[in-house]
Amino acid sequence: ELEIYSDGADAWITTGNSQSTGTALTILANQFNLKSTAGVTNMIAQTAGSINLYYNGSEKFRTTGTGIIVTGTIQVNSGGITVGQDDTGYDVKFFGATSGSYMLWDESTDDLILGGASKLGIGTTAPERGLVVQSSSSGFERAIRIAYDGSYYADLLQGGAAGLQSNLVGGLKHTWAHNGAEQMRLDATGLGIGTAVPTSKLHVYGSLPVGGILVEDSSNSETSPAIVAIGKRSDGNSSQVFSGRLALAKNQTNALVGASNTLGTIYFGGNHSDATLANIAYGASISGISTGAFNSASDMPSALAFYTGAAGVALTAVANAGTERMRIDSSGNVGIGTTAPASKLHLDGDVNTILR
Repeated sequence: ELEIYSDGADAWITTGNSQSTGTALTILANQFNLKSTAGVTNMIAQTAGSINLYYNGSEKFRTTGTGIIVTGTIQVNSGGITVGQDDTGYDVKFFGATSGSYMLWDESTDDLILGGASKLGIGTTAPERGLVVQSSSSGFERAIRIAYDGSYYADLLQGGAAGLQSNLVGGLKHTWAHNGAEQMRLDATGLGIGTAVPTSKLHVYGSLPVGGILVEDSSNSETSPAIVAIGKRSDGNSSQVFSGRLALAKNQTNALVGASNTLGTIYFGGNHSDATLANIAYGASISGISTGAFNSASDMPSALAFYTGAAGVALTAVANAGTERMRIDSSGNVGIGTTAPASKLHLDGDVNTILR
């Protein structure tokens, strides 16, 4: 045995299978202990391979067969912490205070993963959503950029009182998809709904009434909404093209428009049976009618037909809303009771029942 003693106030060294109180360094058969003079453990090294480091008697560091366990805070004053070497890395996982919350750097996929109830805050210590980017001083610090490269990217910015702002550089402006199918697109021309090639500020492409535009009143007491088109002109030009306009047309996709085609219709109706929108039907209408083949822009004979009736039809019905009562043909002749007026005013029927 080897025993080295001090005056009792300092440390001593001993060998054997027992440890004396106040021993600073003890060598046992299976471990190496280092204590303070007050008997507080600072380090234990075991032959099994574990090394434990203590501070004021509390364990702070331990080696295990799979790595190390650190209790407390790791502080790096200079340099950095490197996991792996060159391009060969290892998983890094941090657990949060909430059960199931963690942050993982997955070496196999180079993915950064937030698990459980974890939230990521940039510029805030109290993120309330999965990702929060916050800054009251710089717009760039509260912006998110999604980039393909330096030429194609999109910035999403919260502009304070100015609201949410987005800016796309390169390529298309914006596209929106549902389940992988594009539904809407905004480009330099305009907004396309149902079309990838908008030709105006708002271009809606669809079929059936649900494929169109619905303007519905939100109040039972206020005035109802309206579709308003206002033409502005600073001179005295009174042409139609400088007025507010509503344009209805038919596109015959297999040939030119022939005779007796309905070119466009304005419907008038209301709800029946109950107060639901589903029971709205239309009993009166005004239609533009082709009265001959449209052979050219200067050869498009057209008429206006006015329909009224006692029964209504749905917009999906293949039927007219009402019965034709009056027509103004391409020559300006007005026919009541006839679709082919032969004079400026052509009344068809018994004169005694027509005029009174």
